[in-house]
Amino acid sequence: MITKLKEMTGKLVSKVFTLMFPIKKGKIVFTNFSGKRYGDSAALIAEELLSRKANYELVWLMLPGYKADIPKGIKRCSFSLLSRCYHLVTAHVWVDTHTKVHWTQKRDKQFYINTWHAFLPLKKVEGDAQESLSLLYMKNVKSNSKLVDIYVSGNKFVTDLYRRAFFYTGKILEVGVPRTDVLYDEEKKIEIKNKVKKFYNIADKKIVLYAPTFRADTTTDCYDLDFYIVLKALQAKFGGDWVFLIRLHPLLIKKANKFTYDDNIKNATDYDNMQELLVSADVLITDYSSSSFEFALQNKPCFLYISDYEKYKNDRNLYFKFEELPFDTGKNNAEICEAIENYSADKYLSKVNDFWKNIGCIDDGNSTKKITDIIEEYIAAE
Repeated sequence: MITKLKEMTGKLVSKVFTLMFPIKKGKIVFTNFSGKRYGDSAALIAEELLSRKANYELVWLMLPGYKADIPKGIKRCSFSLLSRCYHLVTAHVWVDTHTKVHWTQKRDKQFYINTWHAFLPLKKVEGDAQESLSLLYMKNVKSNSKLVDIYVSGNKFVTDLYRRAFFYTGKILEVGVPRTDVLYDEEKKIEIKNKVKKFYNIADKKIVLYAPTFRADTTTDCYDLDFYIVLKALQAKFGGDWVFLIRLHPLLIKKANKFTYDDNIKNATDYDNMQELLVSADVLITDYSSSSFEFALQNKPCFLYISDYEKYKNDRNLYFKFEELPFDTGKNNAEICEAIENYSADKYLSKVNDFWKNIGCIDDGNSTKKITDIIEEYIAAE
């Protein structure tokens, strides 16, 4: 009933605002994870536009109560229904990393770029997983794809995925994904790593990032990694002192207090920019998250901790068998420690390179500028 009321209100407000307000040339509205975060590819595009010092109005829609370090020149506005309707109705360009609700209305001469929020998924998504997703969610996916003018892809696998699972028939820009650009910039990576270490006051310690994805029932019981045993395994294998950064999925931000934190176990769930954490980490431990692939673009070791694999497979199947992936796995703490102990860099890098060839990887670290050029060309032409 509440959902239906929101839909009716949203449609009505959008129609009224369309009659009242014109499109503002050069106004670009950004959204990430339905207003829950500042970051991802949308933030990189926004910051690139900001750096070009053109006369654009850059608006970031965000829910109240969520922290965000948004650069000056990008205006934070509420993701509330009225605010969202107004800014979307008056925008010249939309940039989103996720899916807009099905009642969203797009006007003639508005331009919509969707970067999605992953370089490559491991768990099945959208139409490929519709038996695990709600009817409303799938309705949003299909309606969103009808609005999109350009989807952005970093590999042939995802290009095919957009056609099939997103029910998309429009233009796909195969230029890489902005969120991965920084992974190719060695000078920028040094700057970011220093920033993150200073933020968490971890000086010369090495970083292992634990970043599991969410479960359909939002349970956190499966996040039972024994951090102290793993820290000992990492120290024995790679040397040095280590610290864990724990980063839960955006849908589970409020459950980050599940863990006990100290000098060696730190809460990174509130940290806006996941890419900065991937850059700063020396090792990643995840599960079914697409972050594994982005981390591997840096040729750094990644391990998959999959203690609930059988249950998860029944809820949400995967695109690849684990033996097809370059990552070593563990279903319990003993196995993940054994995987760390037996890690071979040469074997890992060979498997990573073969995997990129198999999926048709075209990422090269230059996508943000290419996409921003397209936005500027569109605005100039209108």
